[in-house]
Amino acid sequence: MIGIIARKSLLIVFNNLVGGVLGFISLLFISWYLGAEKLGIIAFGLSFFGIFSFISNLGFDSAHTKRVSEGRDLTKCLSAYILIKLLLIALMTIVSLIALFIYDSVLHKFSSDIEKKVCFIFLGYYILWALTQIAVTTFNALRKQAMAQLPNIFEHVVRTLLIVAVTITGVEFGTIYIAVAYVAGMGTMLILSFYFLQILEIPLKRPDSILLKSYGQFALPMAVITVIGAVANYLDKVMIDFFRDSEEVGLFFGVQRIIQFLTMSSMALGILLFPTISSYHKKGRTKDINTLLLKSERYLSFIIFPVVTTLVVFCFPIVRLLGEDFRNAGWLLVFLSLFGFMSTMCRPFNQLLTATGRLKRAVQISAAVLFLNITLNFLLIPDTDYVPDVIFGLTLVSGAAGAALATFFSESLRFILVRVEARRIAGYRMDKRFMATNLLASVTTGTMLYFVHYSVSLLAPWYFLLLKFLLGFGFYLMLMVVLKGFTKRDYLFFIDLLHPGKMKDYISDELKRERKE
Repeated sequence: MIGIIARKSLLIVFNNLVGGVLGFISLLFISWYLGAEKLGIIAFGLSFFGIFSFISNLGFDSAHTKRVSEGRDLTKCLSAYILIKLLLIALMTIVSLIALFIYDSVLHKFSSDIEKKVCFIFLGYYILWALTQIAVTTFNALRKQAMAQLPNIFEHVVRTLLIVAVTITGVEFGTIYIAVAYVAGMGTMLILSFYFLQILEIPLKRPDSILLKSYGQFALPMAVITVIGAVANYLDKVMIDFFRDSEEVGLFFGVQRIIQFLTMSSMALGILLFPTISSYHKKGRTKDINTLLLKSERYLSFIIFPVVTTLVVFCFPIVRLLGEDFRNAGWLLVFLSLFGFMSTMCRPFNQLLTATGRLKRAVQISAAVLFLNITLNFLLIPDTDYVPDVIFGLTLVSGAAGAALATFFSESLRFILVRVEARRIAGYRMDKRFMATNLLASVTTGTMLYFVHYSVSLLAPWYFLLLKFLLGFGFYLMLMVVLKGFTKRDYLFFIDLLHPGKMKDYISDELKRERKE
């Protein structure tokens, strides 16, 4: 089973890799041509309505995945889900417009008319995004990852091409046109997603009231988690804009986008683990769940450890790629990279809680993490006298850096709590020897890379960063082999996983006109 999950996960990882590369290209062009302040306006627009995006979900996405993965009638499930989703999208639109009115006319916090117009445009973006989830969630529930991921790849391509065109031509009101590029990209994804949904030839019928009630019963506790998730993802940017300014938002958002591929790649595994663990749990296969957790943690760590090590060691050279505005943002990358590590390694355990019905405990953990995050944001984002901006001569805690530090500390709490619950549910025990070996190999690799970077002047320029990353990854892998952390079984697993012919066959088979795998 782990091999099948891995192959499907690889396609999601590939999508996120393409999206990450194209997103980074977009980020570079925006930061180079428009600067951190304009980037901050874009980030604020995304975040302001992103907070309310949970209304279009409210746990019903997970409910749809749960019911379909349990083998319920697909026609009835999709019909019920479409009705629910359309009602939720209408509610999200109304609430978002009310919030916009309050922020503008009551609080008077918009810095310019452009910022307000950008926000309006991003409301359209989130409406289109919510519509795409009808098809994408269905594909994920059926574990048809080719159908779920290909439209997203095209969305990234269209958006990036338009952003590059806008920035290099230097058109007036470029910030507004960049927001329009986001909407155009999402429109492309919507069209392709529903085209693939049509391939499955799922007939629709009048929604079943009993099934609608079943969806609601599962979604109700999950709704709290979706609220917490949306607030946790977007509130920090809004708070930075509220207490500081658009430039600070741009700094935070720019660095956050660098590490986004870490958290997004781990979502690949999470998407597929949910229906798999749910199926195992229904059959009482607790031992198989524990094995799945251990293997997921093991294979994720082979990627996350060397990547985070590289990001931490080269934090300042990497952020300077974004332009002169980011020259002092290295500490943001350190804190957010460590957050990315924690978030990635939590993903399988988050899915364990929801897939096994421990929704109350999942809500409690998420609420505790969010409370800590918001509390720390209130302490660290505003310019106050009780938290020093400069510590030992280094600007570590100030606005965007404070938000990054708060994000890391709050996710560390989740890292601990979800593992405690995994031990109770499935008897999970961390492979301490493997993790210690991984940590030793990573620290040693980081030390080596630091020495090379600051001792070999020939390799100092930014264009050698990729070479140094590859050098570091090779050195890390060699150490893991020597320390017996990377075995022949691991080697064979990855060789099979990366086999291009098998991936081609998988994608080709999934896109056939059939309703069942």
